[in-house]
Amino acid sequence: MTKNKKSGASIYELDRLLKKLAAEVTDEKLELPAGFTFTWHNIPFAGQIISFEGNDELKLDLVANLGHLTYSAENLNHRKQLLSIFQPLVWKGEFVINRHSQIQLITQTSFSGELSARNIMTAITFTLIDIQGRIRDIAAQIKG
Repeated sequence: MTKNKKSGASIYELDRLLKKLAAEVTDEKLELPAGFTFTWHNIPFAGQIISFEGNDELKLDLVANLGHLTYSAENLNHRKQLLSIFQPLVWKGEFVINRHSQIQLITQTSFSGELSARNIMTAITFTLIDIQGRIRDIAAQIKG
């Protein structure tokens, strides 16, 4: 029973926070595509919101830069360890190693409703809640 009360309280706090953040957004007219950046748990994110022509759904793309794939000259053993972890995940399409050796997790979420700061923040929040455990584990492995 205690868990339900805690879950209800955290959902209430999330709702209160989203209302507060949405009230602080001064730009009343959001235009698509909308791009943004933020940091969460010391992980930089870049995102964008786009719409599909003739569709009421909006698409949220988030890219988490989880860390740097070390060069062989920096730390050969750590590089080998990271490649053994991430190569299969890159092949599956779960992660990307960009041309700057950044390991990235790319997520895509669709949501509907009006294009408002509150709806965008809600979609971002639920996406982050969904991937938070995975991101922490991966970020810890990258940092070594």
